[in-house]
Amino acid sequence: MHSLCEENAEIRKLLHDEYVTVMIDIASPNAEEFLKKCKTALATEEQEKGVGFPFLAVLDGSAKIVTAQRTEPLEEGRAHNPTRVKGFLSRWVAPRNNAGSK
Repeated sequence: MHSLCEENAEIRKLLHDEYVTVMIDIASPNAEEFLKKCKTALATEEQEKGVGFPFLAVLDGSAKIVTAQRTEPLEEGRAHNPTRVKGFLSRWVAPRNNAGSK
């Protein structure tokens, strides 16, 4: 997943322009609490499988989890499918506030 996000120009641009990316060290002191929150954000049928790694979570500006995604559905064969990954990321881009535009 990490390689795909760095090497695929469209995904790299989308991440750069629309997201603040953070890699979580699962051994860090607060990781377990965060991963529990991510697990509850999964669809009900996915919760029993747990988080898995790699894992994607989208948070809003107040650090509330908007969505969480196991990456197996984004795979094709033994690799992550760029179209599926880009589709997931595109779906969760925050809407623009155009209040000041004419």
